[in-house]
Amino acid sequence: FVLADAAFLRTLPRRDFLAGMGEVVKYALGFDRSFARALASDWRDILRLRSGVLLRVVRRCARIKAQVVAADERDVNGRRELLNLGHTVGHALEAAAGYRRFKHGEAVAWGMRVAVEMSRRRGWISRPADLSLAESLLARLPSPAWPGGLASGPGGRAFLGRVLRGLRRDKKVSDGSSRFILLRGLADPVGVSDAAPAEIRAALSRALRRGAG
Repeated sequence: FVLADAAFLRTLPRRDFLAGMGEVVKYALGFDRSFARALASDWRDILRLRSGVLLRVVRRCARIKAQVVAADERDVNGRRELLNLGHTVGHALEAAAGYRRFKHGEAVAWGMRVAVEMSRRRGWISRPADLSLAESLLARLPSPAWPGGLASGPGGRAFLGRVLRGLRRDKKVSDGSSRFILLRGLADPVGVSDAAPAEIRAALSRALRRGAG
């Protein structure tokens, strides 16, 4: 069984708590539209560490993960990989920054921003309300900006190159192609291996422009 004591969350440094919320938002965007709406509505109480709302959040995330894993316990039919929303770029970003700048949940949050941008460019997440909700939740996740000065110029190109090389080394690479989890809509994730280098670079570059600090 899994024992979760929400009171423990009160002992965490604020940054660690918010990094964990990156994974919470992943479950909402990837698997449960009503949960995403509830997060947006309850966000202030979540940040205030209200016990009742925290228990609902923990319970919802545990239920979602249990359902996904039960449907693909041995990671063979493609369902379990959908839990990797945001992780392809997140892992590459962690590596490119030398595993010093980002908490894991922060890097995943940036990865989800890139995944949402890639999805948008494909004409997915076509409902304006869904796109607005996704972007709103991601905007509530404070995270270190991309390293200063990397939005443009030689430094930016070098950092972007490190991220792209990290993508090629990811464990989910198949036949030389990076495997991304994108969103056809909220709670409608899909794994893709057909992302062209130009598509990946454009989405990453937009994140760099918006997040450089």
